[in-house]
Order: sequence, then C-alpha cells, then structure tokens
Amino acid sequence: MKKMIAKLTATLSAAVMCALPMANAVTSNAAANNRVMTFRVYTSVDASDIPLYEFNLDRYLTGNNTNTTVSRKCKALVPGSFYHSTPQTGRSFLSIESEMLSYYKGPVSSETFDCTAVDAALENFRANQNIDLFGVNNWKKDRVTRTYDMDCRVSEYYVLVGDANKDKKVDLSDGIYIRQHLANPSKYGSIDKKAADVDGDGQVTAYDATLISKFVNREIDSLGDVQA
Repeated sequence: MKKMIAKLTATLSAAVMCALPMANAVTSNAAANNRVMTFRVYTSVDASDIPLYEFNLDRYLTGNNTNTTVSRKCKALVPGSFYHSTPQTGRSFLSIESEMLSYYKGPVSSETFDCTAVDAALENFRANQNIDLFGVNNWKKDRVTRTYDMDCRVSEYYVLVGDANKDKKVDLSDGIYIRQHLANPSKYGSIDKKAADVDGDGQVTAYDATLISKFVNREIDSLGDVQA
C-alpha cells in the first residue's frame, strides 16, 4: 500500500479530542472475577464534504493498557481494500481504501480488544491512548495528492461486549435480557444491540445469549475468542 505522502496527522487524546461522542463508559469487574474484559470500538468518519478515498488510523496505548490489551479482531464496514496490523505491543494500525468513502458519512470499521488491566474500564482505555489519523483523496483520479485533517471528522462508539442490559458488567442477566428482547422487542427495546451482538456478526441472536452463558460458566475464557 503506497504511502508516499507526508502525514497530516492529528494526535488525539481523550482530553483534547474534538470530541468524539464515545458512549457507554464502562467500569470492569474483570479484576475481581479474574476475567478478561472484551470490548469493541466502532469507528465512524464524516467525509460528507470531501472526496475521501483512503482512511488511516494508528492507535497507541499508554499506561497499564499498553501491555495488557490485545487486539483480537478488526473488520472494515465499507467495501474496498482493507489492511490491519499490530506492529508492536499496544499499537493497532488500520487503513481502508474505498471509492465508497468519497462524500461518505458513517461507520467504517470495528475493532475488538481483550484487556486484563486492573483499571480496564473503557474510560481509562480512552484516556490512555493517542491516535494518529489522516485521510487521502484518490490521487489516481485527481493526479495530485491531497491529505485531509480528520481531527474532528472521526467518532468512536465503545461497548463492553456482552453487556446487553448496560449495567457495566457481563453476567447471566445479559443473556436473559437478550432472550427477552428477542421474544418481545417492544418491551425490551432498551437493549444495547452492539454490545448484545457478542460474536460481532451484525445481529443479535439466541447464539449471543448462549455465548454469554458459556463465558460466565468459564467454558470459554474470552468473548474475544468468538468473534465472527
């Protein structure tokens, strides 16, 4: 993947991000239960006024998160060329090239992480990261390379995987809530569908409830192991 351009980066921290509506601050009970906490971040871009063709995100973790967070799965949510790597501990890099990005506003990727840090709450994860990101136009068409400052064009939505009822932990009540939602969605409509989508296949099913039961009963060590 050609990167023969000068990076126009914006180093973002939770304290100075133009900020990004990062919902669902979650405090983990993983330490008390000696369990791995799995969380997923959905990244969206707003390129509604630019001919974006390539989007790059380079995430660096700091503090306890550096050595206790492992990238498990990364998926592009738009068609095109997709590259993801973990070049070093505590770092995750992704690049998406797609014609669809031009004047596009919406989700572009999802990343799933396992974390065993004692302070593994999502708010702490956000506070202990730096993000370099930039966008590029389609130079093959335009015959000239343009870079875009994506500083205030990126938003991220975090979920604790399995926390369907949004009580900031994963237990059997989440599996029950998923089944209740499936049986009566109008009554149990407050479910967090992204968190309830345990395997990350884009839908909430009874299988997601089963996976929670397996995790709680220690039949599986991590919900990061079951990502679609």
